[in-house]
Amino acid sequence: MKAQYPALLALIGAYFHQDWEIEGRGTDEIVDVYLRENETGTALAAADEIDRLLSPKVTEADLRDVLLEQLGSGYDPYGEEISMREWLAHIGQRLRQAGSTEIDDGGV
Repeated sequence: MKAQYPALLALIGAYFHQDWEIEGRGTDEIVDVYLRENETGTALAAADEIDRLLSPKVTEADLRDVLLEQLGSGYDPYGEEISMREWLAHIGQRLRQAGSTEIDDGGV
């Protein structure tokens, strides 16, 4: 599973680890840190992997298993009272928005 989602693994492993509070107070702050520290192409690759993972065939239980067990997320969005699917979709959207903003601004 890790080999199928290398960019998402990097995002989860480096930013949503067991001590995620070090990175920020919640999802949006952590994604902001990630975006400052990574290139646009890396962020867009993670967004693409999120899109693949959010296939309609993948259940909420499957998503929880992939994120919490297989990719090692220390962050559980249930604390924010949202599903894993909603959480991932939000992160993917933020990553894409940042990519489109940088492209619009003439960035790489």
